[in-house]
Amino acid sequence: MTRISKALNCAPADLMLAVTLADIEDDELAPFISDAGAAGAAMAAKGLAFYKIATDNLEQILAPGSIILVDMSEAAIAAIRTGDIVIAFLQELPRPAPRLRSVPPIEEPPQGAPIVRTVVRQFIAPNLLITNRQGNNVVVGMVNDSFEVHIRGVMVPEKSN
Repeated sequence: MTRISKALNCAPADLMLAVTLADIEDDELAPFISDAGAAGAAMAAKGLAFYKIATDNLEQILAPGSIILVDMSEAAIAAIRTGDIVIAFLQELPRPAPRLRSVPPIEEPPQGAPIVRTVVRQFIAPNLLITNRQGNNVVVGMVNDSFEVHIRGVMVPEKSN
């Protein structure tokens, strides 16, 4: 990893962040649309929405296929605490195309749209998003040079009696 980072003139941590985003092939959850009629419209007006989990990244907390209620209001996002389940957008930051040192490129590769992924993660203050599963877990810093992180909502916890 160190030799690769030196060849690319970047820090090894920058490579890991880029790999983290590239490894997320699809969005990890999807809006769950039900025929809620007026109730659904009222929920949407309050910034609430249902989502269906499509990954095992939080299997210790939520099973794949779970339906969760998410509060997307600014107040809920401002009140995030350690341990909360959050929905975030990860957006790749634009980078200049790397050039091989020994052979100049014939033409520049086309610059595509930045990669944007929707992820569901557990928040750890002050600025980490983590997976929570039995196997290998991933920790992503919300402040980095490879992608922007935008928190979009917080799971509304179930009330226990």
